[in-house]
Amino acid sequence: MIAKEAVVGKVPWAATRQTTFSELEGRVVVDRADQAYGFELVHQGFVVLAPDSINCGERNIEAIREVGQNRICHQIIDPHLGREAQFKRVFDGLRAVDVLQSLDFVDSEKIGAIGHSMGAEDVYWLMAFDDRVKAGVLGSRHIGGVAGRFYPLLAPRLFIALWAAFDCGDQQELQEAFDFARQSYEAVGAAENLLIQRLDCGHRFIDEFKWTAYKRLKEYFDILPQRSMVSLAAMVADARTATSDAWGDQHVVFPEPEVAGECRVMVNGREMTSAIAALYLYLLDRSARPELRVSIKEEVDGVDLRCCVPSDKPLPADAVAGGFETLRGVKQVVAEHDASLACNHSEGELMYTISFPRSH
Repeated sequence: MIAKEAVVGKVPWAATRQTTFSELEGRVVVDRADQAYGFELVHQGFVVLAPDSINCGERNIEAIREVGQNRICHQIIDPHLGREAQFKRVFDGLRAVDVLQSLDFVDSEKIGAIGHSMGAEDVYWLMAFDDRVKAGVLGSRHIGGVAGRFYPLLAPRLFIALWAAFDCGDQQELQEAFDFARQSYEAVGAAENLLIQRLDCGHRFIDEFKWTAYKRLKEYFDILPQRSMVSLAAMVADARTATSDAWGDQHVVFPEPEVAGECRVMVNGREMTSAIAALYLYLLDRSARPELRVSIKEEVDGVDLRCCVPSDKPLPADAVAGGFETLRGVKQVVAEHDASLACNHSEGELMYTISFPRSH
């Protein structure tokens, strides 16, 4: 099992929508970009501790589990521990919090936990046993039945869970567990601290959920970057300068942008300028003729930034590795600013549009 390797972004991304297995330095690994949440949170300004679970990753006990045996890694060790491995995983979580609290650059009052699948289950149990964990984020995991009765121990702390509609498990049981969670949070007047997002997806930690969770975490811990009314044209110009410096003026053509109106938006200027520059680089990488046209226009509901390059080839049906992580980062920043990103390919032109909501 790759364990923390995926969480910290060390496993190479595979150009596929499906889970894929490959050999990496003699180990079987699974390429899953959706699980690099530790890496993403570091870039969001968080301190991240990503330990291997017992019998996983570097803690794999080869005498009882062969490399690649992932499905039962948390079950085959039970007889050797003399109890369910869940107890050991909770104990390890308690020690992880101890480590974080020992670091002078960590705010002990702003410690959270995040996990997917088995890791999500660990987050749930850790919050039940340790109130030093002020917030928890659960990727897809079925937690119902008896285990689903611990929500009163979590309230009123922030709890965010992904309900994957196409995941395995008893959906009715999960519905009952989440209903109980809502009752538990309402009983202590903290309904706003419970976010259960039901999405049409399988057993994945999908971006749409993660980015919502990241933003909610920063709001809860009061660490959202400051925003102000910023000229979109000014950000476009700064992004243009940064992109020209990266490519060199002789390699890219930047016609003057078309600007209609004042077009100011409520954003963190540094973050959004970086995202616009990243979008420029992504588009230029997909054009045989690196000529990028930009326009800004006020619409009824807000402001649109359109970026276009000549491109004879339509977007691939499946994501490809080249430029994928760059565009993914753009989407994350855009989503955090309550904006949207849409693409269109027609008449030999590839266009991406960032739509900003109207600021008041």
